[in-house]
Amino acid sequence: MRLGMFNERISFHKMGTQSDGAGGTIFEEILVLSTFAKVEQLKKNSDLEQAQQNLKGVFRVSIHDR
Repeated sequence: MRLGMFNERISFHKMGTQSDGAGGTIFEEILVLSTFAKVEQLKKNSDLEQAQQNLKGVFRVSIHDR
C-alpha cells in the first residue's frame, strides 16, 4: 500500500480513572494512539451479523503496523 492512501486521521482511546482529590474518582478518556488510516465503506449485503445488528454502514479501517 502506498502511504498516500492513508489520508484519514484516527485515534484510539481508553477509559481511565483519576483521583478527584476528595476521596472519589473521575473517569477520563486517555489517548492511546493517533495515526493516519485508510477508511473504506463496504457495500451492504445480506450478511447475517450485519442484518442482526441493524448496522447502517460497515467500514474497513487499515493502518500500518506500529
